Amino acid sequence: MRSASRVRPQKTPAQREEILAAYRQTSLSSHQFARQHGIAASTLFRWLRESPVSRNGDTAEWIEVPNLLGNRSPAPTYRVRFANGLSLDIPFGFQPDEVRTLAEVVSRL
Repeated sequence: MRSASRVRPQKTPAQREEILAAYRQTSLSSHQFARQHGIAASTLFRWLRESPVSRNGDTAEWIEVPNLLGNRSPAPTYRVRFANGLSLDIPFGFQPDEVRTLAEVVSRL
């Protein structure tokens, strides 16, 4: 027969802040502190992430930074496939004379 799992009562926001304030003052590790206060370490970590106050008591400030790398679309390119199986990728804004010379060299291979 299985025993019922123990459900811990949820803490109110005020209780959470009180526990976090005590954590910010302690020298215990997060795991030791959580065990002492009857909460899971993962719960303590989540409360800390959600709290606007850091461990040293400073108010955390979130600064939005645009993701400059994630939103870039790739530069348009042209791909030239030669009969010998080689291909040449040419970026937008190429120098036609350089590409012509390079194409001649590749086509001779």
